[in-house]
Amino acid sequence: MCAVSPAVTIEPAISHWQKEPSMPSPPSLESALGAEPPASVLALPDGVQQQLAAHVETASRRQADLVSDAVDAAVRGVPLPVRGVVKRALLG
Repeated sequence: MCAVSPAVTIEPAISHWQKEPSMPSPPSLESALGAEPPASVLALPDGVQQQLAAHVETASRRQADLVSDAVDAAVRGVPLPVRGVVKRALLG
């Protein structure tokens, strides 16, 4: 039989000096909109503002993805050597 040491301790998964992994903070409404929100929107409760900011961020990412896909589809007919130039012209 194998002897078990009585002084065996189990280390915690996260030491006291390490921070627990945290969720990213929700985007602020001002950063999501790129401007100061109207007073009527600022009058909404904080939870509603956070949800609105999250929806705006999601919509912005989706729009960027759709624009990228549309540009890619548009330049498929352009000869390969000049596609980069055409993409830059389309995207500004």
